[in-house]
Amino acid sequence: MIQAVARRDGAKVLVDGITAANNLGLTNAVPAKVVVWTDARVKPIRLDKMVIDFKKVASSRLVWADRPAAQLVQALIWLRDVLPSDGDKIAKRLTSILNDGDDGQRMRRDLQDHLGDLLDWHPEIRRDAAGSAVAGRAP
Repeated sequence: MIQAVARRDGAKVLVDGITAANNLGLTNAVPAKVVVWTDARVKPIRLDKMVIDFKKVASSRLVWADRPAAQLVQALIWLRDVLPSDGDKIAKRLTSILNDGDDGQRMRRDLQDHLGDLLDWHPEIRRDAAGSAVAGRAP
C-alpha cells in the first residue's frame, strides 16, 4: 500500500523506526499507528482500525529511502537506546536477517556500499555493519 502511494505521487517514503523494528522482528513493541516519512504531502490512509500517517520531512532524512537496508537502518536508529541492554538478542536477529537469502545479501551489500550514510551516533554499528556486510554475518 505504502509503495503504491509512493509510485502514484512520485514520492520517497521511509517507515518510522518502531514500525521497521516490528516488521523485522527486532522488537515486540507494536506501533499504535504507522508513520511514514515522505517528501510529499499525502493524506492519512485508514484501513479498518489501522491508520497510516504520512509525515512530510526534509529530504536529508530520507537518505535511506527505497534502499534494501532502509528498514534495518530505521530500526537500528529507533533501537539505539536499548542496544546496550538488548544488544545480544538484537545481534542474533540481525544475523538471521542479513543471512536470509537474496534479501539479506542485498541488505549486506547496501550497508557495505553506503556506510558513510550511517549516522555518527553509533560508531560501533558502522564498524560492525562493515564487518558484517563484508563477512556475510551480523554484528
